[in-house]
Amino acid sequence: MRRQQILAAREFISRMEAAGVLNDFGDGSSINISTISPVIRFCESTAEHRIFCYGKFFQRVPTTNRVGRQLRALVYDTGQVFPILMGMFELASGTYTLGCRDEYLGWGEPSKRAIKERGLRRIMDLASVVALPPYNLLFGGKLMAALALSDTVRREYERRYKSALLGLVATSATGLHCAILNRIGLKPGGLYRRIGATTGYSTLFISPHTLSEARRFLPRFTSAPEGEFSVSVRPLHVLRTALRSCGIAPDRILRSAYPKGVYFGTISDKHIVALREGRTVTGPGLPLDAIVDYWRDRYLAKAVADHRRVADFLAHRRCGPIS
Repeated sequence: MRRQQILAAREFISRMEAAGVLNDFGDGSSINISTISPVIRFCESTAEHRIFCYGKFFQRVPTTNRVGRQLRALVYDTGQVFPILMGMFELASGTYTLGCRDEYLGWGEPSKRAIKERGLRRIMDLASVVALPPYNLLFGGKLMAALALSDTVRREYERRYKSALLGLVATSATGLHCAILNRIGLKPGGLYRRIGATTGYSTLFISPHTLSEARRFLPRFTSAPEGEFSVSVRPLHVLRTALRSCGIAPDRILRSAYPKGVYFGTISDKHIVALREGRTVTGPGLPLDAIVDYWRDRYLAKAVADHRRVADFLAHRRCGPIS
């Protein structure tokens, strides 16, 4: 699927590289590991969103674009001679219903609907986490996942959506366990905890053209207004409706994937209680400096001690996803 996505976007990739996007990337031999200094830059301009879209082609498992609220961030290493793009992450609106999430937060009962709808405005999905080469060799994915829960992100979310951000839901792309999310010890028990698994439904194999055709079976389909939720905007719901309209049992087509681990990330158990009870909670988030210091001590030091990993890092030369 990744190969197909890259081939379909070959023209876009070529235009970006001709415009100099690879100047934002670094060679391993030119990066001073001891001076790495991550800074988060939120995508605002068209150029920044294009860089983000280009960077997503480095994902091993492709993801689809989401609807609703969205927060994209580029992470640059400003400790070098010129800023180098380390990676990126993306927060997006979650699905209205997710069994293990709703059970974990106590949202399963109809009587909890008001609490759930308030809670959905205070959580997001961690839709993408990408550590770009050669920083992926330094456990950069761990850093990107932790930065998504930083105070810097919390403040930006509150500025954009006038709501607190109390937690992130992440789904493992490769099975029940997600190496990037496990054992980030910035809080007791880990910053992210696995709370269950998906039931095996997937829409990744559906092409954009097929999904567009399926939307014709929803004549009143519109994207949900900012801050509101509608199950009808989700690809899974759209495809179910279209398949039933064609006399095809949806489960035979859509339940085609293996179960994937579902993780919940939060900086405090108080935030989980607030989501379960619909309470207001205040307090500082995780300082970016504290996250970076933890990553340096726990993961960067581990990478530097691995001579083979360091050799691969130094040998890396900047290249695009097609290369």
